[in-house]
Amino acid sequence: MRQLVCAALLALAPMAAKAGAPCPIPITLYDLGSPEWLDNDALLADLTSQETWLGIQYRRGEAGLRLTHVHRDGAAETAGLRIDDIILTLNGAPAADDARRAATFDAMRSGDTLRLTVQRNGQVIPLGLKVGGTDPVVFRMVKALSEMDCRSASVRTLPEEDRRAIMAQLFNESRGFRCDDAHLALRTLGERYQIRDVYFVRGSRRILLTMPYWGTLCLPATQLDGANLTDPAALATLDRVIGGYVQDRFENP
Repeated sequence: MRQLVCAALLALAPMAAKAGAPCPIPITLYDLGSPEWLDNDALLADLTSQETWLGIQYRRGEAGLRLTHVHRDGAAETAGLRIDDIILTLNGAPAADDARRAATFDAMRSGDTLRLTVQRNGQVIPLGLKVGGTDPVVFRMVKALSEMDCRSASVRTLPEEDRRAIMAQLFNESRGFRCDDAHLALRTLGERYQIRDVYFVRGSRRILLTMPYWGTLCLPATQLDGANLTDPAALATLDRVIGGYVQDRFENP
């Protein structure tokens, strides 16, 4: 089991960059969770696939891990971590040691407590962080794309007000996903989104991915769970949503 903790590279299938092509092509993936009438934690608990996370993104330096983003409502935010904190140790091991950090992350399970020492404003602070869970589909997409080049990806959460405004555009009056035109409905939000954003929502039976102007995809949740949740499957799913946008960027840099 691995940790979703850092920014990743985003790519779909190998594609040679043309002269003058803008690399990397940035994509931001927002995990919106589930609508308020569903229990997101219960939905994740019912899945065969399980992933843990800390809810941070970072850059590694000689001293440790400098936080570049702390996800809303994640384990790190709950523990009091802040952007620009430097994590010095993880369970007593140097956080900058790639091999020991990877082993620590791989061994953790949801509910475990991770012991940290954090440098903040010249002070060293001990913290305990209770490991939480994340949506395995979002995790798998980022993991699968992290090994490919030319396109860059980051995973973000949104302030609750913005999240609710976006979610309101993704459902019809019967509380069903707008699988045909959610990407068009998002136009009404104006400056609340960027053209490179992708939004992920988990329903009780289906998942939805949408990219403003470019496309919307709905799939049965079981299609990306258990043995079906592979790197190639995650890549192919995301490609169906962002493929047109990425191709346009290559053809019109």
